[in-house]
Amino acid sequence: MPPLVSVRVATYNHEKYIAQCMEASSCSAPISIRVIVGEDCSTDHTREIVLKYQQKYPEKIKAILQPKISAGRATSCKFSRPARENILHLRGR
Repeated sequence: MPPLVSVRVATYNHEKYIAQCMEASSCSAPISIRVIVGEDCSTDHTREIVLKYQQKYPEKIKAILQPKISAGRATSCKFSRPARENILHLRGR
């Protein structure tokens, strides 16, 4: 089995960019990719877009939906980390 790459995406109000991020992150590559999206209760349509991609790629994308607590909460979620996993963190501004 090829090494696992875990792409962790923290997002809040990234409606304009999240679809491009999801497409690029879930591409078919010769490696095993999973995308974990921490969505911090955006006030735009970010959450709906993330859920649409989770439904489209259920084997690759997992949404972790946070209630509105504070900026950055989405990045502090605890994730299990299997052996041989490489991690890529993506954040918007």
